[in-house]
Amino acid sequence: MDALAATLAAFRDVEDALALELARTLSARQRLRRLVPAQLLARAAEREAFDAALRLLLARARAALHQLCGGDVDALTRRDPGAGNAVAETLAAARRAAASLRQADTLDRGIAQRALAVVRTLSSRLPAPGAAYGPRGAPTAPEKATTTRRTA
Repeated sequence: MDALAATLAAFRDVEDALALELARTLSARQRLRRLVPAQLLARAAEREAFDAALRLLLARARAALHQLCGGDVDALTRRDPGAGNAVAETLAAARRAAASLRQADTLDRGIAQRALAVVRTLSSRLPAPGAAYGPRGAPTAPEKATTTRRTA
């Protein structure tokens, strides 16, 4: 059963890649909270590379599964219960890893949205450039309130 071994190995590779990306995502959460632009951009590039690699792993896993049983795990289980159960357990583990990563992504998206709201609020409170600086970039003097006082 070389096809079975190849299918199991392919889906274990998917599971391992997802678990590794989950660990990276959780460790990168502090960067997101601190809003360090260079680190966030580097992490985004890492994630993009991971997504491309995962697509290749999934294509290989699907091809192996199709070669093994035509993509029908139930038919494989009826024909060979041991092999079918092994494939089903491996698929379930990969799905659990994907669900964990999806949950971490959802939490990170929430953190990013809250951070964006804070940044937008802060930037809306800053004075407009024309009011804060003169034509050569020097700060303008604050206007002084004057009052006229009568003395007796």
